[in-house]
Amino acid sequence: LKHNQWANQRLLEACRGLGPEQLEQRFELGLGTVRATWLHTIGAMRGWTDLLANREGRPRLTASGQSVEELERLAEEAATDLSTYAKGGPMDEVLSREWGGKRYSFTRGAVIAHVTTHGMHHRAQVLNMLRHLGVTPLPPISSDSQMTTVARRVAPSVRSAPAKPAPMHPTITQKPKLVARPGDRLSSRPITAAP
Repeated sequence: LKHNQWANQRLLEACRGLGPEQLEQRFELGLGTVRATWLHTIGAMRGWTDLLANREGRPRLTASGQSVEELERLAEEAATDLSTYAKGGPMDEVLSREWGGKRYSFTRGAVIAHVTTHGMHHRAQVLNMLRHLGVTPLPPISSDSQMTTVARRVAPSVRSAPAKPAPMHPTITQKPKLVARPGDRLSSRPITAAP
């Protein structure tokens, strides 16, 4: 949740130089505009938080010329609210809500996972829109970037690092071992040995 909030803040900061026409420029991507994508993302955070809080759902956010500053305020409020109610019970607690005449149930953990991956998905779309609008520099918003930023803030005087840092993604140096054996059933078809 902290990363979700941090990444939203960084990306909204990158949007500050956009004028109203750029916020509404149409793209064949996502929800079509920077403003609409942010309103959808923030609105989803609010809607899922309403479920976590077991309260009546708030009305959807609609585009009405919101400035970037207003989007920043809405995003910060939504992140604070989400963080408060995400911790309101066990992760396996089942929460239910009726939408469109159907009843849906989700665990608290599934809601949190959905909100954060949903945010990541739409931030990537906004980042691409900003790239097309010529915004530079684009903010680094990955979790790796956040860890580096936090580490510099927490320990700015630490300069010693290993001469050769460990790779973020280990390289496979051995042939992977076959986990499934011929005859194992992982799907409707049995696994057969390669010729």
